[in-house]
Amino acid sequence: MSRTPVFRFCVGGGGSARSTVWKVWTTKSDVYLQSRMMGRTAKLSFHESGEARFSRTDDWVRKTGARNVQRLIHRWHYNRPRPSKANLLFRIVIPRAELQSVGIPRRASQIIWLSPPEQGSALAIDGYLARGDPAKARTRTHPHSLLGVIPARPPYYVLLLTHHRPLPPSVLHARDGARPEIRDKLAELGKAVRPGYRSFIFAARTVGHCTIIELDPHTGAA
Repeated sequence: MSRTPVFRFCVGGGGSARSTVWKVWTTKSDVYLQSRMMGRTAKLSFHESGEARFSRTDDWVRKTGARNVQRLIHRWHYNRPRPSKANLLFRIVIPRAELQSVGIPRRASQIIWLSPPEQGSALAIDGYLARGDPAKARTRTHPHSLLGVIPARPPYYVLLLTHHRPLPPSVLHARDGARPEIRDKLAELGKAVRPGYRSFIFAARTVGHCTIIELDPHTGAA
């Protein structure tokens, strides 16, 4: 099966506070998104049919003995782009307050490092599915800073853009509410949240893009 190299990025520095490492890749004209915090147990996929999934992986099924039908966490749909157009697939929001000092990640030389946002704000990474010539996309003017262009089966490609944004009250409210919920859920499993543990808030439209907000559920998080 044809697959492009994995595009990896991380907000922060290898020896200082940083986000988890995120990666994007394509297989034919399907797009996949995963992070180190998910390990090999979950991923997001955007399929040529217009269906998107947040689901468990084959590795998770093998390790847990669960049935294949139990893999699905959430399903939604998105619009495929028209010629010379791009549609937003996902937005990753990484607030400055959620960065953690957890050491240098594996394969650090293969990671694109992004400067952290200012205090009280966040860096957003937008992933678009576009239709056209990916070579031209690298030289075209975009509304935000260009992070990368990932080829897919012609005429499709993935366009990654970054921009700084303030955190609206709705995001702050969701983040502050999610922290105790995550800690309580882990406590039910007999686990404690330690520094370095990561989680995120996930939301998706019925038809459209999904949003992922990275957060630190530790009690000391700002």
